[in-house]
Amino acid sequence: VSPKGDAPGFVQVLDAHTLLLPERSGNRLTFGFQNILQTGSIGLIFVVPGVRETLRINGRATLSKDPVLLQRLAARDKPALLVTRIAVQECFFHCAKAFIRSKAWEPSSWAPKAAAKAAVGNWSRLFGMAPGAVEEMLDQDYRNNL
Repeated sequence: VSPKGDAPGFVQVLDAHTLLLPERSGNRLTFGFQNILQTGSIGLIFVVPGVRETLRINGRATLSKDPVLLQRLAARDKPALLVTRIAVQECFFHCAKAFIRSKAWEPSSWAPKAAAKAAVGNWSRLFGMAPGAVEEMLDQDYRNNL
């Protein structure tokens, strides 16, 4: 699982059965790409803030460094680093019951900022890092690599 995101329209529809998904600078982990290289398959779930239902797509995937595609999928004056070409085999909407129950799109139901910050801070223990180190690392990475 690798979250992706950008401005609306960042995933482009090439034709009725093909999507293009750009890779941007991110966490520098390649698990998703390794999966594509090993299986040739991909599963996507599109979560759009304010839209309760999700869009799920499964298909065959290939990776491309074609300069034309990299430039076509440029954002903020930077070409994509890589493009995943997806041949859609299955596409469907998934019901919103989990989002409705969790109130994920209702800010009034969210934990107070301090509690959310504490939860992220607790991740440090999972990684054997000093308290606050994960949060600092994330903040620094967002400032320098977004």
